[in-house]
Amino acid sequence: MRLMADSGWISPALSQAALRQHLTFRDFSQDPVRLRVEQDKGLQMARQRLATLLGTSLYDLDRIDFQARTTLNGALQREVTAYLHRLAEPEFAAEIGLLGERLLSGDKTADVRYSFTLLERSDDGFRVRVQTDNTGQPFDINEGSKLELGSTAKLRVLATYLEVVAELYQRHAGQPGEALRQVEIDRQDTLSHWVLGQLAANPELGLHELLQAAMERRYSASPAEAFFTGGGRHTFNNFRREDNGRNPTLTEAMRESLNLPFIRLMRDLVRYSTHQREPRSSLLENDHDPRRQEYLARFADRESQVFLQRFWRKYQGQDSDARLTAFLGGLTLSAPDWRQCIATCSPKPIGTALQPSCTRGSPKAPGSKRGSSKHCMHAMPRKP
Repeated sequence: MRLMADSGWISPALSQAALRQHLTFRDFSQDPVRLRVEQDKGLQMARQRLATLLGTSLYDLDRIDFQARTTLNGALQREVTAYLHRLAEPEFAAEIGLLGERLLSGDKTADVRYSFTLLERSDDGFRVRVQTDNTGQPFDINEGSKLELGSTAKLRVLATYLEVVAELYQRHAGQPGEALRQVEIDRQDTLSHWVLGQLAANPELGLHELLQAAMERRYSASPAEAFFTGGGRHTFNNFRREDNGRNPTLTEAMRESLNLPFIRLMRDLVRYSTHQREPRSSLLENDHDPRRQEYLARFADRESQVFLQRFWRKYQGQDSDARLTAFLGGLTLSAPDWRQCIATCSPKPIGTALQPSCTRGSPKAPGSKRGSSKHCMHAMPRKP
């Protein structure tokens, strides 16, 4: 104070008044700092977002004096949070139909964690109005966890389907009906046939109306069909047998989480991806298609590179005996097949090649030890 008064920053009277003041410092042992943050999901989400944007910790964030606003609707956020917490009450869960066969039991309602996010579309994008859960913890299920469920797979399939419909609309909208009927489409490309048929029948059809109509397309829920996937031939079932005879719209199938309509929708999406550049049914089915030889040569070249690279990585840098051991180690063969493999793969005479291999990779016979001399003798070729 004296230095500031001598320098003319403050008046002598103010300096003297300040010096007469008695300073009392906080006793942190008796009155520690307790910064209590309410367990409000909206507040927790805002704090996490702000800390990320500012590149600081929550500890430092709580000691910054500033104001921030969010897009959350406070009243609705509290109402939804209270509703989610009520779901833990057996009486309320029974009232809204959560208890029953293949559902929840009264003693398990408190073990379920629910989360909810509500977004509102606006002119400048989507605004988060509600984001909450019933955990009562800072951890946010909506942003901090990753869920892999069957119904989320249905949502991804449905989103891809609507994107394909919108893509076809952007590509062909505004063209006269005669031009649309002249577009070459593979007979398996059901989605392109449907979209072009809708546009030809109603040239003034808008994208929103087309997407609504796409959600009203019907797919059978019957499980009496096999489907070929990347893993081979598979069959699928619905959760309820009562749904097997239905032919629901996609809106109904999504609302009730029916499996088979989405399996058939995925097949249509695969066929669209296969044929969108050019019709390929003739290529795959007609042996006299002039493109077939080029396609088969390209396929064989690509497949051979995959297998050759795989075998090269497996056997490179090994001598003949090590390669033979590595080859036989992954096989389960009968004695004649095992003998033929050695005769084909080994550069040595078969009798010489068998001697070290008998102790490493000979086939296992019931009641005999692996690599026994008896089994090696059985595997020896007979003299003519």
